[in-house]
Amino acid sequence: MKATMLASRVAQPAHKEWEAELEDDPIIYEEAVLDDLRDAKLERLRTLQPFVLDNSLRETSVAAIRNHTLKDKWSIIRMIKESGLNQFIIASFNAMKQVDDQFALDMKDKGVICSNCYAFCEGWEQWDANRVPKKEATLGLQKMKAYGIQNALIECNFACRQTDWSKFGEDGLFALITERCRYVRRELSLPHRLRPAASFINIRDFTTAMVEVPDRVLRTVGRIGRMDPEYRPAGLMFEDPSGGKFPFELAPWVASVRKAMDDAGWMEGHFLVHIHRNYGLAQALVLECLASGADGVWAAICDEGAATGHAGSLATLVNLARLGNPHVRKQFNLVRMRNSAVRMTKLVTGAEPHPRTEVYGRRAELDREWWNEDGWGGIPFPVNPPTAKVRYGEGKTIDEEEPLEECCFPEDKLQQVKSLCDAEVPGTPGSRRVDACS
Repeated sequence: MKATMLASRVAQPAHKEWEAELEDDPIIYEEAVLDDLRDAKLERLRTLQPFVLDNSLRETSVAAIRNHTLKDKWSIIRMIKESGLNQFIIASFNAMKQVDDQFALDMKDKGVICSNCYAFCEGWEQWDANRVPKKEATLGLQKMKAYGIQNALIECNFACRQTDWSKFGEDGLFALITERCRYVRRELSLPHRLRPAASFINIRDFTTAMVEVPDRVLRTVGRIGRMDPEYRPAGLMFEDPSGGKFPFELAPWVASVRKAMDDAGWMEGHFLVHIHRNYGLAQALVLECLASGADGVWAAICDEGAATGHAGSLATLVNLARLGNPHVRKQFNLVRMRNSAVRMTKLVTGAEPHPRTEVYGRRAELDREWWNEDGWGGIPFPVNPPTAKVRYGEGKTIDEEEPLEECCFPEDKLQQVKSLCDAEVPGTPGSRRVDACS
């Protein structure tokens, strides 16, 4: 039974004495399993320590006419800092020169690129005559090396139709992922950083691949989990760009991937989710994924994004806090995040959030006796964002602070950076989705 399979993957509920007696009655047994599964999911959401990779700089500018200037991006950086989020995506690099290149260069010049910064890059950009991805380091990885951005979000399509899988195969996919992870650890790590370089594998076509080639996905995930920990990725990522899947569709997929990670001994690996809005299911999908095996999100604070937007991190964290999750209340300042969501929306759209916007709209009711600057539910919010001293000088803005030692970068890389900004990949479309499954 599907419910029984999912229950075994999401959690291991305590053995019930009635199980043996009820196994002969499938209807009652199924109801009992579903009750057990519900309790296990709620317990996971209450105790989960979520990993939030902020994507406010990128998500809010996709298909938008605003947030494409350095001034806007620095404003958003300040909002991220004030919200207590200390892991964030600053750019997406491809064969096209864009504001992300100039912003990364500006951050480098100010000395604020450090071990908390991430950027997207392609897993592969070109194919040979046999439609097999080329192994050369992508332009995005080269740019990251030049800018000093050490954490790579490597985008891969596991069901890409441009690739001849009869020639590339699972072995080729795994070998290429391995080479990219080794490159990140070898070439992007800097001796003065607080942590070595890390990578995430973004299964960009996850919802397609789990329908068409689920075995390829799960076997490759298992092999990634068994990599040498020296260069193994920090985790996996995926998204549903259509927002069209139902919770009962995504949950078994997420649970099966988490099981593959656990079976490979990769229990500490992150599994991050990103869901777009479209059919009114976005936040429900995120919570279902978190309950089924994901352990974090990559999202903007507010809901703005391409088309109708996406499931922002604020609403997700508020729902976890409503369930009594102590880690959320201790780690994140939800009041400041809410204020940042309002300001960010106004910055990227030119207008206040719609009054009916959930959580941070003017009409949103959020237990007013709890929701105040002193804390929520009697638990004080952190006075300063966690690890603020690592990322910025405590109590200072970016304009006031001096570069930290770990943010320093060799000046002899400047010319290399400028040349990479002007570089082009022959025959490569100017989009970060160059190997999109289409």
